[in-house]
Amino acid sequence: MTDISIERINPKSDVPDLVSLNRKDSETSEPVNLAEWQHLSRMERWQQGGPWLDRATLALHLDVMEEAGGIVLIARTAELLVGELELLFETHVSKTPQAFITWMVVHPGFRHKGIGSQLVNHAAQLARKQGCKQLFTTAENAEATQFFEANRFHIIDHEGQFSKTLKPFRKPPTLNIQQISLQWKQRKHTPMGFEPILGINYTSEYIWSYLRNTDHLYRMLAADVPRPKLWLLRQDEKEALTVDYPFLRIWLAETHTNDIEFLTSVLTITEYLSWKNGVTQLSVFSHRNRYAFLKERGYQLKQERPFLALKL
Repeated sequence: MTDISIERINPKSDVPDLVSLNRKDSETSEPVNLAEWQHLSRMERWQQGGPWLDRATLALHLDVMEEAGGIVLIARTAELLVGELELLFETHVSKTPQAFITWMVVHPGFRHKGIGSQLVNHAAQLARKQGCKQLFTTAENAEATQFFEANRFHIIDHEGQFSKTLKPFRKPPTLNIQQISLQWKQRKHTPMGFEPILGINYTSEYIWSYLRNTDHLYRMLAADVPRPKLWLLRQDEKEALTVDYPFLRIWLAETHTNDIEFLTSVLTITEYLSWKNGVTQLSVFSHRNRYAFLKERGYQLKQERPFLALKL
């Protein structure tokens, strides 16, 4: 096992090394033409490579993570930063604190040396101190699934990516749903249940925390970029969250019910807002209990990934 130290990131000094780590990882998966990036705005860099491959976007991402109550751990050898893990905490509707590993990367030259396991063990200790009973994550591929299972995680569900080609809307849908401005301070827990997530491949819990900081995010990204409109769609005791903005393209719904009429209304609004913002091919991420619902409405399953949990 490689001799390393695990510590919390120092945003003032570790950003350059962390960018180098993530660029090195990108070279083995989806290489980015960094020369072309010099002519892109900060928002365009964020869109094309995520926040980790550029110093300005990474600094912003770390700022948002801190405001969301997240923890960023790094692994170091004597000379090199070789690993990163991002941990986010949320309070579920049951008022039980929950912890999520939302991002993890190990330097390609230092894999299979126990570094990932040390990062996960450290994250588990922090989650336990926060009163969490389980540590959750998703695996992007078979190798990641094998890694987490080797570290005592168990598959508890699957998340599928569905796709549908949208047809033009001749007029906006008229649905019996109340649309009100979202007040984050009045929200005490994460929306769970039916959660279509468009354009960003994360769990709904992470996106929920991330959206809480949307105003701050966009204020720092670009002063001339209008902030997204955050709305609650409400019907009786059922709620959905919608973000009307072409970059984010995220819609979440909290139902705790199998009210097909309400779910259909939420999905119709999702499709309309997507189409209005120029999206013709809609991607939706959903858990297995909603697979049949989506298939009946013209969606096709394109990819599936496991959702895993570690008992603490």
